[in-house]
Amino acid sequence: MPSKKKEDMSFLSKDDFFNLLAERCNYINTELVEQVYYELIRLTSQELRRQGAIRYPAFGDFYIKYLKEREMRHVGTGQMIKIPMRKVVKFTPNSKLKKYFASLS
Repeated sequence: MPSKKKEDMSFLSKDDFFNLLAERCNYINTELVEQVYYELIRLTSQELRRQGAIRYPAFGDFYIKYLKEREMRHVGTGQMIKIPMRKVVKFTPNSKLKKYFASLS
């Protein structure tokens, strides 16, 4: 099955996301859910800066990948341009998560 374009996807609003998560956690306080969520993001950012990677058991790994400098052709002018080295955050899902999505098809 082909992937949907991002424009064709429907995303939960921030409030709906936190309400749904609070509901799934036995109706704990929505503000507490939001606080834990943002603390998880803060922890992820700090560990990526400090270690370059963080593993969430049964979910997957976030890690920094360094993309080397490269040359590329400018689409409009046809000239060769240099793309500088940069780092990006990558995610690799855990095997349990992969199996779950594989079982859906």
